[in-house]
Amino acid sequence: MQIRVDQEFDTIIGILDFERVQKQKITINTVINYHYKGDGIFLNYADIASDVKNNIETNKFELIEDALISTIELLCNNHTKIKNIQMKISKPNIIEDTVVSVSLFKER
Repeated sequence: MQIRVDQEFDTIIGILDFERVQKQKITINTVINYHYKGDGIFLNYADIASDVKNNIETNKFELIEDALISTIELLCNNHTKIKNIQMKISKPNIIEDTVVSVSLFKER
């Protein structure tokens, strides 16, 4: 099975001086392939969304790369059914007329 969770929220992320004090919009696209056997045990997308947002907001990462690694590790630790995960974090407003993104794929 595959689940996709797309999120958009304001948070502190970045290394520039103003990014450390002023929240900015980010988008996070998460695609997870997981084991489902029809046994009623499933991957709860609300839990995924909550884990992602809480991790990003709590840690106030400087680098998107660190946010990706930390969040993917958290999801894999909290949700053992995950087979693989692809996550992309984008900053749509950091440069005029440009969306900056970093993505990571992890196989378990």
